[in-house]
Amino acid sequence: MDFAPLPPNSAGIVVPILNPVETPLGHFALADLYQRQVRTSRTVPHMTPGVATEAEALNAEAYKMAVASTVHPQVVVPQFFGPLITIMESLDELKNSVNSIKQIAIKVSAFNASCGDGSGIPYITVPYDDGTNPPPTLPAIHRYSDISLLSGDQIVAYLQGYGGHTTGSDLELRQQLGVLLGARVITGSS
Repeated sequence: MDFAPLPPNSAGIVVPILNPVETPLGHFALADLYQRQVRTSRTVPHMTPGVATEAEALNAEAYKMAVASTVHPQVVVPQFFGPLITIMESLDELKNSVNSIKQIAIKVSAFNASCGDGSGIPYITVPYDDGTNPPPTLPAIHRYSDISLLSGDQIVAYLQGYGGHTTGSDLELRQQLGVLLGARVITGSS
């Protein structure tokens, strides 16, 4: 495919000559480099002999897209969506981290549940949803009865860290915190 040569631009950036021996992907790489150089001349003018106009920048983008249309889509897409793919991979890593934190919290809650009311074997601190432990400014909860000693603000602070609901009656909030920690009351009947 032949492309009409672009007129010289104000930035003095030479339009690449597309060699017929070169592959379409090579043509695309040259057109992409050209478009980036023209764009750079507008944003970082001291890097080029002159500054391209807005129209020249748009022409360079159109040129790149015209060349891109000759390349197989599966080859061009990764170059256009590379940053998006990187973000998606980072999100997957973050999801895996969150799942790991949740698994740890579930195991600690299960251990706490096996401790009954915590009077014999004290509870272990359950990590917050973000993987951190509750701040030292909050009283530690080692047994079920410790929950009843917390103030309303302390209950809310714990629930916010665990991603719980912070509205409801005092009793409902305390019960919710107990469930999130795996705490349970041992009653006289089984």
